[in-house]
Amino acid sequence: MKGMRRTTLLLLAIGAAVGVVVWTELQRGDPGASAEREPVEIFPFGGDEVVGIDVARDGKRISLKKDGATWRLTEPHAWPAGTTAVMILLRSVDPMEKGSPLPPGTAAPEAAVHGLDAPRLVVTLAAGSGKTAAVAFGKDVGAGDRVYARRPGQPSEVFTLPKAVAAAFDRSPESLRDTGFCRFDYRSTKSIAYRSGEKLVRVVRQGRGWRLSGEAEDLGDPATVEEWTVRLAGAQTETFAPRPAGSRADFGFEPPFASFDIELEGRSIRVLVGAPVKEGDDRRWAETSEYPDDIGTMTPQLLDLLTPLPAALRASRALPWPLAEADAVVATGGVPYEVQRQGATWSVIRPAILTRFAPARVDSLLKELAQAPAASGGTAQPPAGAPTLTFRWGTVEHSARIWSDGTDTFIRTSDPDRVVRAFTTSLHDHVAPGPHFFRDPAVPTDLIPLQVKTVSITDRNGVIWVEAEFNGRVWTSTSPVAGGKALDSDKMSRLNVLWAGMIAETWLPVAKDAPETGLAGAPAWKIRLIPDPGRASNAKERVFLVGSDGPGNTMYAVLEGSDEVFLVDPHAAGMLRGGVWKD
Repeated sequence: MKGMRRTTLLLLAIGAAVGVVVWTELQRGDPGASAEREPVEIFPFGGDEVVGIDVARDGKRISLKKDGATWRLTEPHAWPAGTTAVMILLRSVDPMEKGSPLPPGTAAPEAAVHGLDAPRLVVTLAAGSGKTAAVAFGKDVGAGDRVYARRPGQPSEVFTLPKAVAAAFDRSPESLRDTGFCRFDYRSTKSIAYRSGEKLVRVVRQGRGWRLSGEAEDLGDPATVEEWTVRLAGAQTETFAPRPAGSRADFGFEPPFASFDIELEGRSIRVLVGAPVKEGDDRRWAETSEYPDDIGTMTPQLLDLLTPLPAALRASRALPWPLAEADAVVATGGVPYEVQRQGATWSVIRPAILTRFAPARVDSLLKELAQAPAASGGTAQPPAGAPTLTFRWGTVEHSARIWSDGTDTFIRTSDPDRVVRAFTTSLHDHVAPGPHFFRDPAVPTDLIPLQVKTVSITDRNGVIWVEAEFNGRVWTSTSPVAGGKALDSDKMSRLNVLWAGMIAETWLPVAKDAPETGLAGAPAWKIRLIPDPGRASNAKERVFLVGSDGPGNTMYAVLEGSDEVFLVDPHAAGMLRGGVWKD
């Protein structure tokens, strides 16, 4: 029994050892088969990193190079490449797309089967980092959706890739070329001229704006001109083809039905639209100087889109220039001044002294000028001394003369001579004071509305118009008012806010006793602001002297003890005109 037990244990030990050996060998497998099962890296970078594409196809070569943000074909023709076409091509360049090796134990097929001895496509890509990638495509794998492939320089390597990857690169030069008539950056445009029969519409870059001529003589609208140039830069044909035999006159190009002459910085482009392609076909022949040996077509819809409307190209603003970008503003005539941009703010060059200068007021005036509409009916002539504003951008400058007839503001520019109307006087009212408009509009009362205890307003004859006191909650009348009117606390609070925190419409370069101010004698209104000692122990009583009505619903006024005249904010003036009584 003991001998049999020892024999059994020995057999079990031997069996276990053999099992371990067999299991280990099964796990180890064939080293070659294991290597073949590893996916093959094709593209070590993404399509957005590619700067060069080279495709050998049917014994011919197609090459594309990226230049800045654009692509160009360099072989077999020097053509601009279509952005969309290249994007579709590069969509297949994905590091996640790896080659699938043949199944373990499967021998590589003969060259006649995989076709890699004479590949139909060889694609080589270059990335901006200096990396490269290449892959050769052979025959289809049976009737499936894959194709045999290998990396050049690896003669024993065979793997498969989706047919879609090969199809993305299996393109003709014509399918990759840009079909645009005239690709360009609109910012480089110097002029565009459209002609059709006797009709001429032309825009020419003029300083920081545009000059419109031909069917209309005016300043051009920057936004509309930009839109037109962008449309031209994006116009394209269905396809270009070598020009058929025949004279240019056979295609209606001598003379053309329509022409677009585009002058750019460094080059010019001419696009001609000719005769109808054939009877029953509403397309017209079209050609571009970009491809003198080719011809394309233009649909009537595209021609309508590119045909300019002179009325739409007219400037809709009185001053159609980028005023917010100006480096300097110079005023001559009227009250002269000069302000210059210094980094993110403004500095006064003239006059030598301007108290309480507020740079933000320069930006405010430029914004108001830039938004002024160009209404027709500008026939008035400027009076002597009307101010001229000159705006500068480096060495470029534009000027405008501005005046008012008491009802509207008029703006005159030159080249062409142009007078437009703005249906308001406020623009002129802000230009006429010259540098005084740039002074801080906060009138220095040294009071804030919450510190005011009593407000007393009397008219020219000393008659009390209103006298009210704030008790911490509401305003109450402290003196009887003629007619038995009841004080409206909310309106009185509003009046106090506007006058104690007075923000002038503008300061003025006029003397206090000038006839127009109405301040030479007794003022039309005297407004006393009396502080609450408990809230403003150091504050003093302030008195506004208000004279005649000013332009744009304002009033002339001064602080008592000062000769500096300002225009009262229209809302504050409106409180005097409308009253503080209950309805």
